[in-house]
Amino acid sequence: MPYPDEPGCIFCVHPYLQTRHGIVNQENLRLTQLVDDGTFVFAYIYSPVPIRGATGSTGSPIAIK
Repeated sequence: MPYPDEPGCIFCVHPYLQTRHGIVNQENLRLTQLVDDGTFVFAYIYSPVPIRGATGSTGSPIAIK
């Protein structure tokens, strides 16, 4: 189903969620060590590669206890 404000946009998840709503998609995070340590509250910091006009980027996620 297209998004209400973009009727022709059927598969535009990244442009719609990230650039318009600030929702970041993160996959493949290795959180096992945090869980094994009993850490359930932490600061999550993500440093994406600054690519002008991009809707996605590689980066370095960091969890600080």
